[in-house]
Amino acid sequence: ALHLLRGEPTDELLAQLHALPDVPGDTVKPTVLAWVSTGAAFAAGNHAVARGHAHDYARLFSPGGAGGHIVAAHCARALRDAGAAREDLDRTQPSTRRGRAIDAQRTGIRAGIAALEGRPAEAMTSFRGALEELRDLGLEWFEALCTLDLAALMDPDDPEVRAEVERARRIFVRLRAAPFVARLDALMAVVPVPALQVPTG
Repeated sequence: ALHLLRGEPTDELLAQLHALPDVPGDTVKPTVLAWVSTGAAFAAGNHAVARGHAHDYARLFSPGGAGGHIVAAHCARALRDAGAAREDLDRTQPSTRRGRAIDAQRTGIRAGIAALEGRPAEAMTSFRGALEELRDLGLEWFEALCTLDLAALMDPDDPEVRAEVERARRIFVRLRAAPFVARLDALMAVVPVPALQVPTG
């Protein structure tokens, strides 16, 4: 999953997963394949495909249901489908997962829905709250994903938006998440600074 999100070669690893024997009634192999397929499509920007795999993952692995539907909601945002994002958000509610982390991610999804529905002030307030909470929890990956939605939906000339995007870019660079660095740059029409390009190795 890490290699996929970094845009690194995964053919050999995926081949090993697919070569594992199928066992009647086993859910581990299909669950792992659904998750890595989600990551592969999400990193590649194939959001409709990623959303389908995320739903499969949530169906196969109930403890990961909320996380799967959160990823699906990010994909729906990328597809600019507020109704689909709301459906995915609603599916996180019955989950057994509770606490500040999942609530902050839900707030970020609500922010994206508000932006898609033409309520920018409400969206910005929710984005701000979600990012502050995720930052306080030290959940930088989820903070950066939330900022990806912010960058796609809010005014790129807003100084607050640009500051959040610069912070998220540094996070993605440090995590070597090259596909997401490229996506932020494209959204913000930024020419990559050589000193901030993703390190290798």
